[in-house]
Amino acid sequence: MTLLLKSFTLTSILSFIYLTATAQHCSNLLVRNENKKDGILSFRTMPQNQSFEAIKSIYHSNTRYLLRLEVLGKSKLPDTFSLTLKFENGAKIERNQTELAGSVTNSSVQNDPQKVYHIAISLSQNDLELLTAHRMTDYKLHRFAVSLKPENQDILQESIKCLVDAK
Repeated sequence: MTLLLKSFTLTSILSFIYLTATAQHCSNLLVRNENKKDGILSFRTMPQNQSFEAIKSIYHSNTRYLLRLEVLGKSKLPDTFSLTLKFENGAKIERNQTELAGSVTNSSVQNDPQKVYHIAISLSQNDLELLTAHRMTDYKLHRFAVSLKPENQDILQESIKCLVDAK
């Protein structure tokens, strides 16, 4: 009985240490915002000069996840285009122009003909599972591609994991 109690106590202590370390790790990756008046709780990744930002918003009991991406384009987007997110295991998340309607905006780069395209996509449960299980290596809007450095791949994956667990 004493051995079982010691084992249970050790397991509880290790679990507490793990949860505390995880919470601290996630607090370094996420910003929490709460609007009690409107009943909205949101978490967002801290963009550290990244071309991406992930957001979780909770309104009453409805949870929504968004992924915001930036890409530098050398020209205007054509009438038909798509977005492709590629992963280390060869998997892809794809959104066509219809799915992206209203979620792509652009801004000009000062003294430069290039445009910065901003894309915001809703993430499904399947998307979240893919993003937490595998590192996203690059993404492409039309023919404008962005490759993520390995450390940024890790930051995005860890941030998404933290967002999913954030309460």
